This record gives sequence, C-alpha cells and structure tokens, in this order.
Amino acid sequence: MNFDLFGRPILPDSLGLRIPYMGSKQSIAKDLFQKMLEIKPNAKYFYDLFGGGASMSFYALQIGLKVHYNEKQKGMVDLLNYIINPTLAGKYGLFPDDFYNFITKAEFDILKNEDSIKGQFAKICYSFGNMQKAYAFGKDVEEFKHLGHNIVMFQCKNSLEKFNQITNSNFILSDAKTWNKRRLDFMQQFSRERRDVKEEQLQQLERLEQLERLEQLERLEQLPAFTITNLDFRDVKIEKLFYNKM
Repeated sequence: MNFDLFGRPILPDSLGLRIPYMGSKQSIAKDLFQKMLEIKPNAKYFYDLFGGGASMSFYALQIGLKVHYNEKQKGMVDLLNYIINPTLAGKYGLFPDDFYNFITKAEFDILKNEDSIKGQFAKICYSFGNMQKAYAFGKDVEEFKHLGHNIVMFQCKNSLEKFNQITNSNFILSDAKTWNKRRLDFMQQFSRERRDVKEEQLQQLERLEQLERLEQLERLEQLPAFTITNLDFRDVKIEKLFYNKM
C-alpha cells in the first residue's frame, strides 16, 4: 500500500468488481477505507461481518488486505464459494449451462424462495432494483427480453425473426465468439435501427439487464482467494492468522 507525504494511504479507484445488490457500498468503499486506514494505517486484515454483496470485501482484496467475508444468507455464501471455486462450469461460461437460459417470472417466483446457488443467482440477475424480491420485467417487456436474451446467448434465428417482426426492425445475428461481445453488438444495433423502432420500445429493449448482471458475476472469477463463512456475526472468530492461501 502506498502513502502520501502526510502518511495518508493512497487508494486506487475501484476495479468495478461487484455483485448487483441492494444497499451496495461500492460507490463509497474507497472513502470508507481511506478513513479506516487513516485510523489503522498498519492494518493487514479486514473482517466483513455483514458481507452482503461483498463490495467492501472486494475493495479490501484490491488494496492487499487479507479478507474474511461473513454473511448469514446461505445462498449468497454458496454462490461466492462457487465463483471462487467453480465445479460445474458449462460451455457458456462460469456457471452450469442451465443458468444461461432466460428465467421467466414463473420460474423466478419459485427460485426466489430457494436458499440455493441458482436461487441466489436468479435474485441477483432477475430481480427489480436488486431487491431480490420482485421480478425485473413487467408482462409487456418479458417477451422482448426473452427474445433478446436468446438472440445474444444462443444466436437463435427463430427468436431474431420474431423480434424483427414485432419491432418492425432489421437486427442481425452477431458472429462474435462470446455472448458478452454479442450483447454489446446487440446494443449497438439500436443506433442504426432507431428510426424504425418506436422510442418506447427502445427503452424496453435496448438493455439486457440480466446479462449485464451475469457478466458482472463472471468477472469475480479473477478475485484472489479469501475466507468465507456463513455465521451469525457474533460467532465469527476474529483472529490475525485466519487466512490460508487456497
């Protein structure tokens, strides 16, 4: 860690690694650590007792602290453990193949009540406002999002044809090798089609929020190892030598 002439820590901007989560501290993590390190400039460990979306833990890792993340919500803990050590990665990316299928409202209403990896995944990628309770899309938008998802993720010609018919547009399939690059290509096509697609439809279609959130989750694979527990905060043992390199 670097310090200025007055002994204050010089902290980098965030790398943007995050889990979309209501109440995330990502935007203020740098300021919080600046103040904490002014008080404890020789700190080496960071205990995140109410870890939530882990923005504070991720920033602590970025500046070289040894991190212990704790969260009582088991689904979030299991998801983080999986991201750090994926065991069922599929052909589309970090997660099993079925995670990359579009999750409908009916499926979301079931998954949101599951304290599982896929349940937590659904609540992160498909909830309104990252609140993990309500589905992200209204009835009038869900079909459009589903078609756009299939166009980008699976390069589905049938979905593309239906999408173009509904919107009276001429979108084409991207030949980019990764689904994230195809997502960006899909968004870029809106500038070309803006004359033909009604403005209210553009607002509904242009972003594929669920894929943006999925891409943010997959970026977490680059994180260094850190300790994770699923405990009540009162049961976390704070020890200097808690950290073992995985």
